[in-house]
Amino acid sequence: MGDGTAGAVAFERVRPAWRALGGGARYFFQTLQWVEALAPHAGPDAAWGAAFEGGLPSAVTLLRRRSVAAGGLKIRLLTEHQLPAIPPFADCLIRADGPNPLRFDALLDSLGPWHALRLMGVRAESPWLRLAPERVRALPEPGGGAGIFETAAPFDARMQALPKSMRDALRKARNRLGARGRFAVATGPNILAAYDAFVALEAAGWKGAAGTALAQTPYEHALLRDYLRTAEAAEIRTLDIDGRLAAAQIGAVAGETFFLMKIAYDESLAHVAPGNLLMADLIERCCNDPAIRRIDCTVWKPWHERWGMRREPTYQVVAFNRRSARGLLAELAWNVFTNPRTAFLSARMRAAFRGRRGP
Repeated sequence: MGDGTAGAVAFERVRPAWRALGGGARYFFQTLQWVEALAPHAGPDAAWGAAFEGGLPSAVTLLRRRSVAAGGLKIRLLTEHQLPAIPPFADCLIRADGPNPLRFDALLDSLGPWHALRLMGVRAESPWLRLAPERVRALPEPGGGAGIFETAAPFDARMQALPKSMRDALRKARNRLGARGRFAVATGPNILAAYDAFVALEAAGWKGAAGTALAQTPYEHALLRDYLRTAEAAEIRTLDIDGRLAAAQIGAVAGETFFLMKIAYDESLAHVAPGNLLMADLIERCCNDPAIRRIDCTVWKPWHERWGMRREPTYQVVAFNRRSARGLLAELAWNVFTNPRTAFLSARMRAAFRGRRGP
């Protein structure tokens, strides 16, 4: 992603504002510990911004600054900071006192000149959806979403509410496991050794074969390692079978939510369903902790439905700088592009607004 030192130096300008607003973090990737780990890896295209009111911070964000060409028009585009192997990137934080269009303008203006904003995968509780609702277009993503498992009810009740097929699968897996399994949680000084074991386990499975494992994505591997090394709320949960690592989960707690960030299991032990057994253990832990009310899987996968999870929507957020002539032209181009009657638009313009072209 480029020069990490530049990203870290830029972050120092907004660190006090992020610290001041961090109490309003709804997702782990809004927390100060996450962005502190992310900063050295952010790269030269990272855009760190903060808005102030009365000398106090009112909003803070990390975005990616790009330049695209659409129909001969040069557009300064702000997009999400992309992490291919780790779906959450970084959100914004705002002061909790309602929508404020002026704050929206001040926040984006703090990033430098801009013409358009396009964010993908925006979560349902993101401040981008309430900061200036009249300024942005929030478009539901049909293929997006995040799996949410509610844990406010007692564990036995939640297990009984599972689809029968999952209850039967868990019963059979527990019978096969017997006394051979050992569940554990690594935190603090033990977490990096557990992370190395997770990385090796993941690389030995289908993600390794596909080239998408953390061991094959150095940027994401280093970022997640830095986060786990410093984040007090992070943990790695494991299931050993006969002394051998069978399944592992990487997660963190933020607010009332346990965020399940990554999972891996030994595919040669699939007949024991170690991933399901570890998931059931996580659900029991969260149900028994009154401070945790949900498990957030951060993305939507087909297996979430088998656990009876609800699919929380994600959104594409689009906005234009109407105080700029190019912003107005970009909005006009977007309106034409999104109109089903204007199929004559060039592939180049489509690619630009969908973020497929490089800087």
